[in-house]
Amino acid sequence: MWLDRSGSVRFPSCMITHMGMIALLALLLGGSSLHAQHVLRGSVVDTTGADLAGVDVILVGAGRRATTDSRGRYAVIDIPAGRFEIVFRRLGYTPLVMFRSFMGDTGTTVVDVQLATEAVVLPEVETKARGPEAVPAKLRAWAERRERGEGTFFDNAFLRENEHRQLKEVLRRVIGFRRVRFTNGAGYGAATGTRTISLSRRPTPIGAPTACYMSVYLDGAMIWRSGSTSTPPDLDSFPVQQLAAIEVFTSASEMPAQFNTASTCGVLSLWTR
Repeated sequence: MWLDRSGSVRFPSCMITHMGMIALLALLLGGSSLHAQHVLRGSVVDTTGADLAGVDVILVGAGRRATTDSRGRYAVIDIPAGRFEIVFRRLGYTPLVMFRSFMGDTGTTVVDVQLATEAVVLPEVETKARGPEAVPAKLRAWAERRERGEGTFFDNAFLRENEHRQLKEVLRRVIGFRRVRFTNGAGYGAATGTRTISLSRRPTPIGAPTACYMSVYLDGAMIWRSGSTSTPPDLDSFPVQQLAAIEVFTSASEMPAQFNTASTCGVLSLWTR
């Protein structure tokens, strides 16, 4: 160092370089202390000690978060200095909340936690189921045929729910069933849509248009045979509220032996209460 002719102080170039490096280092160190960044790491297990993956680790207010890996480990980086709320949460487990302060120089804080299974209390649900209906003695054969699954069956409970309807409306649920209105206005007959027989060779029932009319049974006894020239029974003459069960067979392939008449037009079997 020396004075030049103008009186200014001069430094050797090597000294200036050394001083610059010192100033730069001081600036960097000073900046680090002003913006200290911390790391939070650790692991999460359940009450049995098993690693818990997929746990969210959230630093509320710091805008930092992480999720545990398959070994239950996590690491939250670049945490600014301050005091923050830390939340550990995962679906099915009770959330854990704690507070930690991150002050001073950059450092690492280790926090290992354990999460307990959350007991979920579901609202009570009341269920009601209709138990098997007691079948009267005269309907035991009907119940056996229903168990075999051949034909269409309506039980007493169903008929009680639909007793405000007419029989022809209830039977509309049967696949292949047709209700045919009599030409003399005397009601409706039960028929099927089958065309496996030649209707032109069959006698036409009195007061009824040509159709494939079903044989009708009442409490196990035939009251009208398919192919008869008499008028088929009017469906509306059987009040639903007086019936306990119904079975319908619309084709010969599903017809039980006890109803195996010469008819291919099906059978309507009604059982009274």
